[in-house]
Amino acid sequence: MNDIRKNFAYNSFLMVSNYIINFILFPYCTRVLGVERFGTINFTENIVQYFLFLGMMGVSHVGVREIAKQKDKEGYNRCFSSILGLNILFTTISLAIFIPLIFYVERFENTKILFLLGSLNILFTAFSVDWYFRGTENFKYITTRNLVIKICYVICVFLFVKEPNDYILLYALTVSTTVVCALINYIYASKYINFSLKRIDLKIYLKSTLSLGAYSILTSMYTTFNVAYLGFVWDDIQVGYYSTALKLYTVILGFYSAFTGVMLPRMTNINSDGNESFFNSMIQKSFELLFTIAIPMVVVLFILAPEIITLLAGEEFVPSIWLSRIIVPMLFVVGIAQIIAFQILIPKGFDKQTLYASIIGASIGIISNLILTTNYGALGTCITVAITETTVTIYYIAVIAKNKIIDFNIRILWKHILVSFPYIFICLTVQYFSLGNIITLSISFLLCIIYFMLSQSIILKNSLVLNILLKFPLRKK
Repeated sequence: MNDIRKNFAYNSFLMVSNYIINFILFPYCTRVLGVERFGTINFTENIVQYFLFLGMMGVSHVGVREIAKQKDKEGYNRCFSSILGLNILFTTISLAIFIPLIFYVERFENTKILFLLGSLNILFTAFSVDWYFRGTENFKYITTRNLVIKICYVICVFLFVKEPNDYILLYALTVSTTVVCALINYIYASKYINFSLKRIDLKIYLKSTLSLGAYSILTSMYTTFNVAYLGFVWDDIQVGYYSTALKLYTVILGFYSAFTGVMLPRMTNINSDGNESFFNSMIQKSFELLFTIAIPMVVVLFILAPEIITLLAGEEFVPSIWLSRIIVPMLFVVGIAQIIAFQILIPKGFDKQTLYASIIGASIGIISNLILTTNYGALGTCITVAITETTVTIYYIAVIAKNKIIDFNIRILWKHILVSFPYIFICLTVQYFSLGNIITLSISFLLCIIYFMLSQSIILKNSLVLNILLKFPLRKK
């Protein structure tokens, strides 16, 4: 099996390249489309995303976990056929609900063509079978494929999207990346795996997919549903402000998701082998990596939000500044939740606990949306995100504490927090001189990086920073 270091490198490269692409496209799209059309696109994407959750129904997580367990070709074929069969079934149900809504929901009337394009996104996602490549840890292929398709996508956006009315074309190009990805994936996977109706056994994985699928859908009640509800009770302008504030958060969080995505199949394998000491060691490293990255990042992004938002999106999106400051601290909170859910509970088979967490989050999310979003628009939505994500993370911590799954070293957390205070002084000092967005951000980031390297290596003596490639215990002994 591939070395985790190499997989993480591929996945990190993929995420970083995606961020670069997002940072290139985001300012361009917000300025070309304007806040309203940008909000329209995001409203559509989030409605479609909700039905994507129904179509995938936990297949992504179960597929990675179960494929990672297989030891022979017949096992791979049987597992692949059964999980893809479930995926097709759930996708059919999702489309059967989604397509009629396009024609009967009044709010969708003016953007009907966008939602019809979205139905193609739902359909072809079922055949992307990314879970198979992640389960077999073929991150080199995933990275290469995504990078080539995304580069072509960026070129097409710059060539053809020139004015606000091109928002339909922009979304069509976005959906086309899913279509192309699915076709290439399925053809490539067919070289190594055989899908057969005779091998399908829906009962084997039905319970797990329903459980984790319900988890995904319920989780979306306080993530994806936020944008949908905001769009229904307010307008696309409020969606535009919220989506802009959320963009920076999702881009940065995606970097850590790259790590958890790599770790899920590996942690499943380690747990199956019964190597508890190595399992715990890897979890501690994951937490330390989160503290190392997330805490300084939260501080810096919170203070420099005015410069970042106006540089990336323009003056039209100034209301997104404080919205961003409410959401950015969730990088740390959600990072903890991701480690517990995807590196501890799911590999160890605690599917019920992840389901309960999503029920708690969905309940609080719905109530908060009804009260806060209804009355305060995008501001209420951001507060809803903060409340629900924090509550879910507290529940996860309670679960691992009650079951005594791992020993958590709280002293490491406090050390990282204390060492991060100078970032506040650095950013506020540079900000005070009002040197302009680009110069302020450049100087602040440069000084923060220098302090980061010094504090992590000299004060904390952080081995992940000192010698991450040589001393990170990636190979199982």
